[in-house]
Amino acid sequence: MTAVLLAVLAASLALTYRTLSRSTEDAARHRLTQAVAQVAGTAQDAMQRRARLLVAAARDPSVGAVLDTRDTSRHDAARQILRRLASPLDSGLPIEVWDARGARILSTRPESDSLREQVPKSVRAELLRPPASRAMRDSARVGPLYATGNRGAFWVVAPIARGGTVRGYVAQLLRTGGARDASQALRELTGEQVTLYVRNQGGDEWMVAPGSPAAAPTGRDSANGALSYVRDGQSMMATEAAVTGTPWIFVLEAPVESVQSGPRETVTTLALLSIALVALGAALSWIISRGITRPLASLTVAAEAIAQGEYTRRVHETGGDEIGRLAESFNQMANQVDASRRELEEGVKDARRARAEAEAANRAKSDFLAVMSHELRTPLNAIGGYAQLLEMGIHGPVTEAQRDALTRINRSQAHLLSLINDVLNFAKIDAGQIEFHVTDVALDEVRLELEAIIAPQVRAKNQRLEMHQCGDELTVRADRDKVRQILLNLISNAVKFTPEGGQIGVDCSRVGDIVAIRVRDTGMGIPEDRRRSIFEPFVQAGRALNRTHEGVGLGLAISRDLARAMGGDITVESEVGRGSVFTVTLPSAPVSSTAVNASPRMEHRAAPG
Repeated sequence: MTAVLLAVLAASLALTYRTLSRSTEDAARHRLTQAVAQVAGTAQDAMQRRARLLVAAARDPSVGAVLDTRDTSRHDAARQILRRLASPLDSGLPIEVWDARGARILSTRPESDSLREQVPKSVRAELLRPPASRAMRDSARVGPLYATGNRGAFWVVAPIARGGTVRGYVAQLLRTGGARDASQALRELTGEQVTLYVRNQGGDEWMVAPGSPAAAPTGRDSANGALSYVRDGQSMMATEAAVTGTPWIFVLEAPVESVQSGPRETVTTLALLSIALVALGAALSWIISRGITRPLASLTVAAEAIAQGEYTRRVHETGGDEIGRLAESFNQMANQVDASRRELEEGVKDARRARAEAEAANRAKSDFLAVMSHELRTPLNAIGGYAQLLEMGIHGPVTEAQRDALTRINRSQAHLLSLINDVLNFAKIDAGQIEFHVTDVALDEVRLELEAIIAPQVRAKNQRLEMHQCGDELTVRADRDKVRQILLNLISNAVKFTPEGGQIGVDCSRVGDIVAIRVRDTGMGIPEDRRRSIFEPFVQAGRALNRTHEGVGLGLAISRDLARAMGGDITVESEVGRGSVFTVTLPSAPVSSTAVNASPRMEHRAAPG
């Protein structure tokens, strides 16, 4: 939780610093813009006053007369006029009269030729550039800045025009200057560590207040209208203002570091306070959580002990609060679990004893059924043998009535023997004594055997039996005798439960690795609530005491157990009044490469009457 709080705090502080930094920078840039505009306006007013003075001097006839080089009588008067143009700060600089080509005709300080020699050619060319319009021919022109030693200088020239033609100039050399504490005053005004510069519009010359030459900055960037550059390896933010009527631009710059120091100090203070509060909160949370987690840890250990089988473990109850009530509830639960465990162990012991008794009873039942079935088969075989001997006339002639009685005896003996065989088979299956000899069984061969066995029963009830040929490719992995027994039981049941004149069909197909054998009939059908129970032992589709169908209800149970033992199953679909479909599924044997597809149909139907 503390880590999450610290992450949120860091994100909040970063966002706060970014917002403060941006707003502080915008406010500082606004203050610098206002300050540099005021400075540029002051310089503009000063240059306009100076220009008006020079224009007035240029229009004086005494000054214009100097251009006539043949008459020097007015030079002194013109010189007096020019000297009145000098200001106390620039009293040592010359004020001159030039001809149209810039050659000096008159100067207040003819000895200062060295200052004229320092004028760059580009500055002189700019001063002597022909005016673009008539209005400009009557106005003064301020020249670009250039360096003279450790100071900056510039010329102001006013044209001497006669008859619309510029015949010469009144030119005054001035130095860049101003109050020496100008930058300090601007710092107090803006509240930033600003420095004032003035430069030419082309950026070829920079002067720092009050007028010393300075190097131009690098990395100038004015994207989004915000000017920034690098000076002496330090990032600067700057604002500029042009001086109207001059080629100058005033620049006011401030270090970005100093501008951002305020937001940084604010965020640092907030960060320290926040970290202190988070640390205090974390300590309090740890103390409180220890009081909560210690009993919870004890509960966890006790729960794990109970999960591992140590049911005697209990926890200390701390009081009446939520944790104490939880501990009390846990101890009650542990007591109930321990009591339930003891009861369950006793129940398991009783269940084991009951299971052992049931298994013993089941074995006894199976042994009893096997013994009784065997003991009953012996006299029944004897009854059948004696009845056949009597029917053959060995003990004397037999009348028709006696022969009919003997036939009934043989039929009843065969039925009882069949029932006993079913009981014996069921007992063997239940005891797990049935052996299976699994081979590849061709279904068509089994079909032919069943056809010969079941045909008399079908003819006796005037039914129609359709047994579709399966084809050589349909073979199953199973016990041949068990497959024949299953199908015989299903077909016999179909014959038994289908009324006279009904129809019985047998077909087979392959579905993937499974072979399905379907036995269909048009009998009475099986109700939905009886479909599950018909596969249980000793259950038949009809439960009535006066039922007409013989048997003890073991055929389907035996058949399904045999099918499942061979990896298959038996399912049923039925509709009351329309018949049933029993489906035997068995694992398919690999298909022979020479297998052929065939689908002829074999039909047996008893003759009428």
